[in-house]
Order: sequence, then structure tokens, then C-alpha cells
Amino acid sequence: MWFLIKKDGTLNARNNRQINRATANIKQDPNLDILDMTSASDNAEAKKQLASKDGTTQLAMVDLSDHAKVTTQAKQLRSHLKINGLRTYVTGSDLLNDDFSTTTQAGLKKTEIIAAVFIFIVLILVFQSVVVPFISLLTVGVSYLVSVGIVMNLADKFNFPISNFTQIFMVVVLFGIGTDYNILLYNRFKEELANGLAASQAASVARKHAGRTILFSGSTVLIGFTVLGLARFSFYRSAVGVAVGVVVLLAVLLTLNMFFYGNTGSKDVLAK
Repeated sequence: MWFLIKKDGTLNARNNRQINRATANIKQDPNLDILDMTSASDNAEAKKQLASKDGTTQLAMVDLSDHAKVTTQAKQLRSHLKINGLRTYVTGSDLLNDDFSTTTQAGLKKTEIIAAVFIFIVLILVFQSVVVPFISLLTVGVSYLVSVGIVMNLADKFNFPISNFTQIFMVVVLFGIGTDYNILLYNRFKEELANGLAASQAASVARKHAGRTILFSGSTVLIGFTVLGLARFSFYRSAVGVAVGVVVLLAVLLTLNMFFYGNTGSKDVLAK
């Protein structure tokens, strides 16, 4: 991890004393558990490497033992580096990776909420029913949660390829095709209800006929994302998790979905 101290103008003797005091406090901080630290004040060679020629900037390199606590450690460093009149920055590969991961997770949560809201609105407009959108989002949501659990366990036990974008891929694809497949199933189910079949019979017919179409369509998506596992670029390989999600989605749509249709389906509730 690195920290940088900069001033608009040349660092004077008072600034250098403040910096030296801050670096000394950092070295003595037991909460940081520092393995090694190199700053411009250590020796002439270090000053040559870590202090800018114009005298406005100094760098220091800190090697910490516990990289898993990088965010907490960065906050601790910043607290020591609050020096009036000077600007300080803390950076490093571990910190950048952690910030990237945090930002990605925050984006994932927003993606999930936005996808759910827009899909719910679309389904209400298409079906003119409140129950069907809930069933659709519930089944796709269950598929997503189960899929993520499987993928994470595979990554932990068998080095399955994942990245910070794996979950985003899964959200976008599963909610997209899941909604499409739900619409196809429901339309066939609704037709069978209109033909006079009981809810359980209509669900069975819908699974037999529309389910076959869904299996064929889902298989093409499955094959496409499975092939990405052969890619050499890790970013593309991490999308293979979507293939696991598609398998789970198809299983849920043709089982749990049919359970809801067969047990709650009626001309008053679903077949408006």
C-alpha cells in the first residue's frame, strides 16, 4: 500500500516535521501490524526515490500483514495522515481491488432492484394482474439465489471461474429470459383455462407443450454460456456461472412455477 503527501508549493521544514511525526505514529500503531515501511525520511537513497524533485510531494510504501482488512487499514492510515495544509492519498493494488469489489456489489444491488421493478411493471401491463408478476419474480428470484449459492460453492471447492461481474451477468440473463419464459408458460396456461380445463390440468398441459419450447430455447442459452468456459480470458470465463443459473431456472420454472399455477390458478385470480 502507498500513501502520498502533496502540497501546493514546496514542502517546508515544518511540513517535513509533521510528515515525519505522522510516519512515526504509523510505524508504532499496533492495529496496522506493519511488516515493513519505507518513507522519504529513512535515508538519502529513499529520499531520492520517494521525494519529488520539485519538493512538493512525498511517497511512502507500507507493507501490511493482513490484506483482508485493507479498508480498515486504509482508514487508520488516513487518520494518521490528517495534516493541515497538506493533501494525502492512500492507494495500492489491494485497496483498489477492494474499492472495485465494493462498488461492484453496490451496483449489483441497484441492478437487482431496478430489474425487479421494471419487470414487475411490464408484467402488470402485459397480464393486467398483480398475482402473476409476483409469481414470476418469485420463481426467477429463487432460481437466482439457488444459482448463486451453487456457483459460490463450486468456486470455493473446485476453483470454478468467477469474477466481480458473475452475479451481474446472472441477474441480467436470468431475469431477462426467466420473464420471457414465464410469459410463454402463462399464456399457454391461460389458454387452457379458457378452454375449460381445471387449473392443475391446464398447468400440466402448459408444461408439456410450452415447457418443450422453453427447454429448447434454454438449451441454446445454456450451450452458449457453457462454451465461454473454454475462453482464455478470465473475464469471459467468469460468465460460465450463467450456465448454472439457466439449468436451475429451467428446473424451477417447470416445477415450482407449475405448483403455483396448479394451486392458485383460477379464472378469478390468474386468467383475467
